[in-house]
Amino acid sequence: TDLTQSQGLSRLFSTMGNPNNDAEFWVMALPFTIAMICVTKSDFKRIILAGVVLLCLLALMLTGSRSGYLALLGAAGVFVLIMNPRLVPVGLVVLVLMIPFLPQSLVARLSTIGKDTSSTYRIRIWEGVLRMVDDFWIQGIGMGPSAFTIIYRDYANTNAMSAVHSHNVLL
Repeated sequence: TDLTQSQGLSRLFSTMGNPNNDAEFWVMALPFTIAMICVTKSDFKRIILAGVVLLCLLALMLTGSRSGYLALLGAAGVFVLIMNPRLVPVGLVVLVLMIPFLPQSLVARLSTIGKDTSSTYRIRIWEGVLRMVDDFWIQGIGMGPSAFTIIYRDYANTNAMSAVHSHNVLL
């Protein structure tokens, strides 16, 4: 966390040791829980599941993970697109209307995207990783972080030479 951009930020780590890894699990759990709400017939189960969704959203917010916030937004967009594509414009309007009601800490954290050393460092890592993907897109690079560390050096941006992973699950 770049403290020059995020002073006073406290982040939830859970058992992951890294708030961004913790956020990955919350983001992956939320669409399934929301889908369960959509398909269950029991109102009691819906209420319980809605409580679970609220707890997951709170935990995700407390991670301070900007990528987690954006991933959730993307997952919500895909979910709406699959469930009812006609709701996409409505979702965009609702999203814009929600901005004034979001917690200030969340808005402040999102506003640092691209302005701090953490996000610019990741972009530099992704540049190298994309060059790696270009050469290894069929066979991959092998299992484990040691394979990444060894091969990444040949593709790394000179400003991001020592990455241990891609900082992007898809890449």
